[in-house]
Amino acid sequence: SFLYARTNHHPEPSMGSSSSKAATSSSISSVTNSSQVPAVQEHDKISVAKVPTTAQTTTKRECPFKMFWSKEETPSEKNNPKNDQTTSCPVTTSSKQGGCPVKHTSDTNSSKEQPPAYNVYAQPINPNNQMPSETIINQLPAPTQTVELSTERVKSNIPKGGTADQTWTYPSPQMFYNALARKGKLENTEEQLLMESVVHLHNQMNEATWKKILQWEELWWSSDTTPKLLKFCGRPSDLSPKARFKHLVLGHPLPFDRHDWTLVRSDGQTVRYVIDYYYDETPSLDNNNTTNNNNILVDVRPALDTPSSVYHRTFLMPLARRGLLSSSSSNFEPLPMVPSDLLKQQTGESKNVWENIQKRKKGPAEVDTTTNTTPIPEEEAVKLAKIFAQSLKECQKAQKAVNLCQNDKECTEASLNLTMCMSKILCPIQHKAVVQSVHSNDDEDEDLYTTRLNAALENATQCIGQVHEKIAWSKTNYPQAFSQSKSK
Repeated sequence: SFLYARTNHHPEPSMGSSSSKAATSSSISSVTNSSQVPAVQEHDKISVAKVPTTAQTTTKRECPFKMFWSKEETPSEKNNPKNDQTTSCPVTTSSKQGGCPVKHTSDTNSSKEQPPAYNVYAQPINPNNQMPSETIINQLPAPTQTVELSTERVKSNIPKGGTADQTWTYPSPQMFYNALARKGKLENTEEQLLMESVVHLHNQMNEATWKKILQWEELWWSSDTTPKLLKFCGRPSDLSPKARFKHLVLGHPLPFDRHDWTLVRSDGQTVRYVIDYYYDETPSLDNNNTTNNNNILVDVRPALDTPSSVYHRTFLMPLARRGLLSSSSSNFEPLPMVPSDLLKQQTGESKNVWENIQKRKKGPAEVDTTTNTTPIPEEEAVKLAKIFAQSLKECQKAQKAVNLCQNDKECTEASLNLTMCMSKILCPIQHKAVVQSVHSNDDEDEDLYTTRLNAALENATQCIGQVHEKIAWSKTNYPQAFSQSKSK
C-alpha cells in the first residue's frame, strides 16, 4: 500500500493503543523513483505522547493523541474540580447494538410495560446506550468518497414502538452512502451526487408505505390508539409467496425489494406486514410530478401469520373496500394482481435486477476497495499527477521522519504525521473527518471518542491507499502526465 505496507517487524499503529513501529516499505520515494524527501507543514504534526493503551483506563477524557490542534489546558483548567469528573459509558457497548440514538421515557399514564425499542437494523436498543458507536462510524465519510455528504437526519411521521411519543429517524445521506458501500451496491462515483435525491425518494417511499399500513390497521384500532412501527428488516433476496405467484402465473415483473415491518398495537399485540416494491417504467401521466414516486409500486398486506390476519386479509378488507360492512369502510386500493400490458413488457428487466440481487445474496462480505482496476480517463490522470507532485513536495519532511525514526514512539508519531499530511492533499474529506473527530464534544464517552477517531483515521489511511492505486495505474498508462507534472 501507499503508506502502510505491513511487515512483521513494523506493524501498523492504532489510534487506540500504543503501537509498535509503523513502516512505510512502499514509501513515496520508492513509488516515484525520486530521491527527494519532503517536509510536512508544522500545523499538520501529531504528537503521540498520550496514546492510551487497551490495558489502561482513564478517569478523565483526553484526546488519544497530543494533536497539534489540540487545546492546551491552562493551569486554572487543570485545577478545576469539574475537569476531574469521571466519564464512562454506563453500559458496555456491543457491536450488535446500534442505530438511532433514542431518549426513552416512561408512559406514566399506562400500566402496560413498553415493548423493547429497536434500531434500523432490527436489533434491540439498550435504553442506557444513547449514542452507539455504529451510528458515529456510519456518519464518517467512506474511504472511496470524494464528495462531502450531509449528516443531517430527518424525523419521519412513523411512530416508534418501544417509546412513548417518538418517531423513527431516517438515515442521513452519509449513512445511506456508507450502507450502499458496505453492500457493494455503488457502481460509480457519480452516485454520490445523487445521494440527496436517493435519500429523499427512500423517505417518501417509507411514508407512503406507512399510510397504506394505517389503512389496513383502521380495521383494528380506533382514532385514539394509533399503532407503532416496532422494527423492520429488508429481505430483497427473498421472494414472497404472493410475488412468486404473480410472476410465475400472471407474468408480473419481479419486485426489486421486499420489507417486513412489525407493528405493535396499543394492547401490546404485534403484527407483521409484508411489503413488495416494484418499479414501473411506464411514464407518469402527471407532468408536474418530479419525485418519480408514481414509478414505485407498493404492495402492502398483513403476513398470514395468524388466523386473524388471514380473516382480515381475505374477507374483512374486501368487504370494507366495497362498503358492505356496517361497522367500517375503507378506501384502500390494493395493487392489481394482473399487470398491465406495459408492465408485462418490463418483466425481462426485472429478472436482470433479481439476478443481480441474488449474486449479492452470499452476505455482507466486505468489498475489496484497496485496488482499482477501472480504467481512468486521461483528464483524471492529469489531476492525479498534479496532486501527487504536490504531496511529494509538501510531505518531504514527514517521509524523512518515517525513514529515520529510531523507536516505537518516534515511528508511530512520524507515521501518523505522514498520514495526516498525505490525506490533507489526496483525501481532503477524510482528513477533515479526522480533525473533526479530534474536536468532537468534550462530554462524549471516552470509548466512543476513541472509536470515532480510530475509524476516521482508518478511512483516511484506506483512502490514501486507494488513491495510490489510481496513481500507479495512471502512471503506467499516462506516463506523460507525470513527466509534465515533475518538470513543473
